[in-house]
Amino acid sequence: MTFLNMFSMGGVGVMQFASRPVYQTASAAYPPAQAFAMLFLFFLIPLVIGYILYFLTPEADHG
Repeated sequence: MTFLNMFSMGGVGVMQFASRPVYQTASAAYPPAQAFAMLFLFFLIPLVIGYILYFLTPEADHG
């Protein structure tokens, strides 16, 4: 369980560092509200990929 928690919290940390260049690039080209919209889109993409992988995973047989 600790190993799983380490990877989930590590992923959050990596995404925080990865979001900075996305926001800086977007804020240089767009007004602040649109730059934050780009940042939310950046976080939405891995979330959608995770949902797709979750829903495509077959159920385990417990019977």
